[in-house]
Amino acid sequence: MMESITTIKQGSLMLAQGTPLPASVRVESAPCTPGWSLLNNASPQRLKELLTQAGWYFLFIATELEATVYGWNKETAIRKAIRRITAQSKAAQYNCVEIMRVEANRFLGFPFVRITAHSRQIQATETLTGGRARITCISE
Repeated sequence: MMESITTIKQGSLMLAQGTPLPASVRVESAPCTPGWSLLNNASPQRLKELLTQAGWYFLFIATELEATVYGWNKETAIRKAIRRITAQSKAAQYNCVEIMRVEANRFLGFPFVRITAHSRQIQATETLTGGRARITCISE
């Protein structure tokens, strides 16, 4: 069952399923959208600390991801926006998404949500490799 998506807020992290992590990094997660899990017990700062202690890297990708979606209710709109954000990150071949802002409002009575995020990359090497190499690392 998918996690209640209304728990998505600034600082939430979503991890692509199958992303390798060092054995010492233990994070609780729950599925939130197909192919992605919402991390329950890790802020971006805490995850970076854990990865750094393990000798891994948590890279910030400067390109901003944004999705604005109308829905019949807030939950539906957030779910659609998260799918769009994770699809953008997956297309760019990154394995983590950090939510920067969640704005919920109404226009002509219809709820809409605007989510802004940044892709992140979790990897064992310091240098960001090309897209195909990142995907190869994930699938190994």
